[in-house]
Amino acid sequence: MRRSQEYWLEEGNEIDAVIFLVQKSPGFMQNSMRLSPQETGGLFKWYPTQVPTVFISLGNPYTLYELPSMPTMINAYNATLAVQKEIIRCLVGKQPFRGESPIDAFCGLEWAKL
Repeated sequence: MRRSQEYWLEEGNEIDAVIFLVQKSPGFMQNSMRLSPQETGGLFKWYPTQVPTVFISLGNPYTLYELPSMPTMINAYNATLAVQKEIIRCLVGKQPFRGESPIDAFCGLEWAKL
């Protein structure tokens, strides 16, 4: 059953955090890697401002460009099981997030860094 935005924002909804995980990688004859409104379900209009939210991209490191209001982004670059396990280890504090992005995830746009 799909719940309305109002349902999730009600007092006592017990949502402590939102983790949005997306695997979207370039493919043959694929003209876009952008997230559609159907894929996001309208979440990005309200979740990031209502509860702590993290967005994890397992394929497209440029997703940050499309979601400048997302407070926390993790670019994992790959959807293998090993990478997913390492993300979980970092999220639960068993190891620190480290490394530097080999690309400019902000696409040269200063406003995307806010």
